Amino acid sequence: ARRAEARATRRLQLDSCVNEALALMYGLPACPVSGCTDADAENFESAATADDGSCIFPGCTFPNATNYDPQATTNDGSCIYNVFGCMDPTARNYDSSATAQGAVVCEFTVVGCTNATAINFNSRANADPAGCDGASPPATCCIFPVLGCLDSTATNFNSEATTDDGSCTAPISGCTQPGASNYLSTADVAADNTCIFPGCTQSAASNYDSTANTNDGTCTYPVPGCTSTAADNYDSGAVTDDGSCIFLGCTVTGASNYDSTANTNDGSCITIVLGCTDSRADNFESQATADDGNCAYRGCTLSAALNWDSTATDDDGSCQYPQFGCTDSASVTFVPSADTDDGTCQYSGCRDTSATNYDSTATVADVGLCTYVISGCTDSTADNYDSVASLDDGSCEITGCLNPLAENYNSRA
Repeated sequence: ARRAEARATRRLQLDSCVNEALALMYGLPACPVSGCTDADAENFESAATADDGSCIFPGCTFPNATNYDPQATTNDGSCIYNVFGCMDPTARNYDSSATAQGAVVCEFTVVGCTNATAINFNSRANADPAGCDGASPPATCCIFPVLGCLDSTATNFNSEATTDDGSCTAPISGCTQPGASNYLSTADVAADNTCIFPGCTQSAASNYDSTANTNDGTCTYPVPGCTSTAADNYDSGAVTDDGSCIFLGCTVTGASNYDSTANTNDGSCITIVLGCTDSRADNFESQATADDGNCAYRGCTLSAALNWDSTATDDDGSCQYPQFGCTDSASVTFVPSADTDDGTCQYSGCRDTSATNYDSTATVADVGLCTYVISGCTDSTADNYDSVASLDDGSCEITGCLNPLAENYNSRA
């Protein structure tokens, strides 16, 4: 509207004005100078006297920008647009680059069990609590059912169970003493006051059983006599030993057959005769009944000898000592009388490496043993066969008919 008004004013002025020279000469009004007369405009002209609507006002000309300028006539690229997002720093979806929240809804963390199968499932939770995999997890961690018997009176009560699985078993009361006649191996509640231990409960009986609590009628009463089966007067009917047992034997302590268990001498004592009782000894005495520790054993007593006898007590001069030398009969230095090899064995052989029978193990060179390669004809049917040749050199000559059509044609000739 302002620009239209300025244009109309300018037309009126042009219709009634003259140039500046005539205006001064005849006192008529001078024509206006057109241009932008708004001092706030980017192209303001201080010499202009008539606004021609050309004023330029730079700024953001887009209405959806946050810095939209309705007075701007020219877009200067300064428009700023909103970045929509959650602007609450405590929200899970906080966007630090957002400039406006708009329709974006901020989401906040709700810590709890997010597993629908857990007994403490939290439908509002969107994050599991931290530390659930540690040694002391928080109470908000997921808790899953533990199946088991919840009846504390049952034998299989499970204090850690959270859900009863119907497996509870009732306790069985009974005697838990294995030695009792009414022992109940399946009992899990002891009722040992009901245990029955049968036996003889009469203290005067010879088989009185102090652990029995129920008399089984087996009591027997003492019959005096010798109860030792080893005694000469053993009484099988006796149940109480009366000290009358007789053990016959030699009771003389100096006798060779003295019996320390005998209590009645039976006249069998043998007088001790000291001497060597070892029949292997050189001074064995067949009449001796007790060894006097003087047995003598003749033999070689020197440990360095080949025939050293560790059991010999008297040296008989029979010691034999090692004869050192080469004991290998295949050696050229073999010593027939040697019984202990001293490492001096020598072996002859061909030491010439160019020979066909070179022997790397030989220690004594024997040229006469060496054999060498002799080239020649090795075919015994050839005219120039060489019986001493060991390597065929292709020189064999065989005489014969070379004509394949002949009856006596020789293909080898």
